[in-house]
Amino acid sequence: MAQVRDNKIKLQSTSDQSEPVVDQKLVTLSKSERNQIFGFPWAIGLIVLFMSFYAPSTSVRWESSVVGMLLLLTPLFYLAGMSLKWIVHVAVGICTLGIIGVSMETGGIYSAQIVWLMLIPVMPLRLVSIKASLAWLTVSLLILLVFGQMDHQELVGDMHQSFGSMSTWTFLQRILLCASMLVLPWYYAKTYRQSIAVMRRYNKVIHHKKMELVREQANKKLFISRLSHEMRTPMNAVVGFSNLLQAQSDQFPQAAGVVDHIQTTSRHLLAIINGIMDYTQLIDGQLKIRQQDVELTSLVLQTFDMFKDRARSMQIEYTCELQAGAPQWIRADAQRVGQILMNFLELALQRTSEGFVQLKTQHSAELIVFTVHDSGTHLTDDELQLLNLLEMSAQDMPVNHLSGTALGLSMAKALAQMMGGDVLAQNHSGQGSSLTLRLPLEVVQSAKLDGMGGQEAGANRHIKELGIEILVVDDNPVNRLLVQQVIHAQWPLAKVTQADNGQKALTRLSAQKFDLVLMDMLMPEMDGIEATQYVRQDPTSPNQWIPVLGLTANISTEDHVRCLSAGMNDVLLKPFDRQVLVQRVEQLLLACPVFTTKYARLFKAKS
Repeated sequence: MAQVRDNKIKLQSTSDQSEPVVDQKLVTLSKSERNQIFGFPWAIGLIVLFMSFYAPSTSVRWESSVVGMLLLLTPLFYLAGMSLKWIVHVAVGICTLGIIGVSMETGGIYSAQIVWLMLIPVMPLRLVSIKASLAWLTVSLLILLVFGQMDHQELVGDMHQSFGSMSTWTFLQRILLCASMLVLPWYYAKTYRQSIAVMRRYNKVIHHKKMELVREQANKKLFISRLSHEMRTPMNAVVGFSNLLQAQSDQFPQAAGVVDHIQTTSRHLLAIINGIMDYTQLIDGQLKIRQQDVELTSLVLQTFDMFKDRARSMQIEYTCELQAGAPQWIRADAQRVGQILMNFLELALQRTSEGFVQLKTQHSAELIVFTVHDSGTHLTDDELQLLNLLEMSAQDMPVNHLSGTALGLSMAKALAQMMGGDVLAQNHSGQGSSLTLRLPLEVVQSAKLDGMGGQEAGANRHIKELGIEILVVDDNPVNRLLVQQVIHAQWPLAKVTQADNGQKALTRLSAQKFDLVLMDMLMPEMDGIEATQYVRQDPTSPNQWIPVLGLTANISTEDHVRCLSAGMNDVLLKPFDRQVLVQRVEQLLLACPVFTTKYARLFKAKS
């Protein structure tokens, strides 16, 4: 009962202040139950005192009066600080002793008083627990067995022969027993209805809190999605234009170094943005691993170069070593692997003021191993314990207890295990430590990565000589300019038409035939998903089956699925790599029967 009372008080204190009606009802019900705790001993005590006036002997009258007075005083123990459970046990114990004493004086096993032993377990059942009720029921049965044995040995006299007033006493006992048996079902039915009412109130409060959590979760997802979009959109321009500058840096040697710094910094910033978004998706259980064909050397060196300037300014030895004979291409999630290695290098540089930081890559027939070794201070015990856990889940993320670096490492552990690998940490004697990422090695044969065959590669070269017509749909003018520059750099004769929302794109598509559409997902008036659906569902449109490449800064897989379901042929995430965009465009054009039919004669003449 005390636990129930405490739970009600906690619920009252933690519930929203905007629900005073529910809280007040809970408080009122709690007081009612506490009144019942006082009412049980007082009601029984008064009945026992009343019955003492009809006692068949002086000793019985005295015993009944003592029991009644003790029961009236029992609730005062609650005010003195005694727990409700022990108050119930004390009251039941007093009643049991009174029944034993009176029964000894009024016939033992034949006494009318001894029948009350059957009602002794009722009070613990209602106010304590079923275990307490069973315990007192066992005590009652043992008392009956003792009285039966005493009767067998004739240790208790027959009160029917001793007192003439026994009939009155017995009659009153029977009347009270019947009344008790009638009151108990009514009482339990009433308390059952009250319990149901309390449960319904609790369920309403819980449902209200659940709906609040659902709304907060939905708002959080919407906020993360918007945040990702707003952060990635300007990053798309930075990464894209720096790639264009790098392609032309041969003409300006002095600017080549500056462009390299811009690219390295932008990749580092993009990795941080990806880390924030990935952490949110990992907590929600929505993070997915996307395996792709990756050039191993390029992946390692790009991540290593992000910290090269920082290591140079610290004047420490910063080296990268790849094992001889390493495979050129592997199948892995390049973004996740780079993110883990970035966390390793970040932590190593933070702890190393002098000496060295080394990134080393090794491989065997089954594993590829990335190790970051440094000469800095040791990893803390918390970091070692965290990284050497057998399993790491989203619930193990040390949000409140460890540093931001340790949080990144714990995420690296979780990501590695999602990819079927593991992360290990080790402190070396003296100074220095090492962080190791082990992943299953899946080598991709070069024949699979040669890309297109000779005929298809020739077709790619011929595309540069065509005046292909491309529609770029994006509400951001900088992004439209970037895509136009990338297209003209790759296909000088291409004709680019622009639209800043889906509605204008439909107008262009109904009036002119294009070879390909680059469609942004989020736009005002009409977004890219809705515009693509209109194009695919309009049989009169000359561009009904035109290739549509979706461009979006949203990282949500659900959004990407919506794009594909609407009819887009593929989706590319912003900020995009220039070479990846060019490759996707060429693949979509060559896979489109309308495009290949349109330029079939030219391809045949050139080949």
